[in-house]
Amino acid sequence: MGVRILGLGTALPKYSISQRDAFLHASELCCHNGAQKRALDKLYRRTEIGSRASVLLDEEFRAGVYDGFFSERMNSDDCGPSTLERMNRYKQEAPLLAFDSAQRAIQSSGVDPSIISHLVSASCTGFCAPGFDIDLIESLNLRRIVARTHIGFMGCHSGLNAIRTAAAFCSESPENVVLVNTTELCSLHFQYGWQSDNLVANSLFGDGSASLVMTNDRSTAGLSSLIGFEQHMSGFEDCMVVPGLRYLANRSWVFPEDKELMSWTITNSGFVMTLKPELSEFIRENLRALLSSWLSELRLDLSCIGSWCVHPGGPRILDAVENACDLPDSALEPSRQVLAECGNMSSPTIFFVLQRLLNIKARTPVLLLAFGPGLTVEAALLG
Repeated sequence: MGVRILGLGTALPKYSISQRDAFLHASELCCHNGAQKRALDKLYRRTEIGSRASVLLDEEFRAGVYDGFFSERMNSDDCGPSTLERMNRYKQEAPLLAFDSAQRAIQSSGVDPSIISHLVSASCTGFCAPGFDIDLIESLNLRRIVARTHIGFMGCHSGLNAIRTAAAFCSESPENVVLVNTTELCSLHFQYGWQSDNLVANSLFGDGSASLVMTNDRSTAGLSSLIGFEQHMSGFEDCMVVPGLRYLANRSWVFPEDKELMSWTITNSGFVMTLKPELSEFIRENLRALLSSWLSELRLDLSCIGSWCVHPGGPRILDAVENACDLPDSALEPSRQVLAECGNMSSPTIFFVLQRLLNIKARTPVLLLAFGPGLTVEAALLG
């Protein structure tokens, strides 16, 4: 049985911060002298990010203030808000952002929420039980018998884990209609002080949410997405109907011997990302062989790929993918655009890229690619 994507929706918090103002904020909380400020300025400029959205921003934002959440550092031992404080904010904000993207995905699919049978959620930036998936059942008026699956703390590649899980549910029965939601509030985990890994993470991550509606090829649930589409879409510019886009294949590779290249650790003052510069070298040296071997099993090769949907973990990662696969500069332009306008939002980011590819009617098949702790390389093929 085949699986297809009926709708896709994305959402950002209402307010964004320029990368310049983000640097000014970080310099007050991380730097101890002028030399460090100059080094940090160069780091923020190299990210190629123009702005990032955050649930901590409001219209009264001033450089150095995130809604009062990250206050002035009191002493060298001050690590900012506790993990409890950060999780309380996550519990407050995540359901709202998740609802925005889920509502757009459902609207774009044309599916009645009452027929959604499964809800697959993914997030690595917060924990609470009941989680935001319960809030979605209430806010979207889903059935109380909807089957929930939550994918937690897997990192940037977990969006692809989520749609793989959804595809498995869709394959079980033509009656199954799955809502996928990925929501991350990365800005909650800003880290104080002068530690290189923390500084890199501080410079890259933003907040966002993405949702998809998926079903079986034999299902009649998606027919309404082809009927009266214009009336469904009024006021929903951040969503897209994609009834012809099929989920074709997936592959995951894990390299435990390289697990130190990327990690995501819970501390007393939030979650801490470790992103080693050697990751880009790993991609350059290994990615082409991995993809070529997998695609050959599908009787394809790299030249068959119509479009590349690569998670923009950072400019060095995108450069490494281009180099490894001998891609033209234009191949990853949608990924670079998302990075520039939104930063790295962890799991939802790849679906922001996919949305841009669909907006320009990019060629298929589309290769989705993301990297995460493990070390993990995750891929999917849509067509």
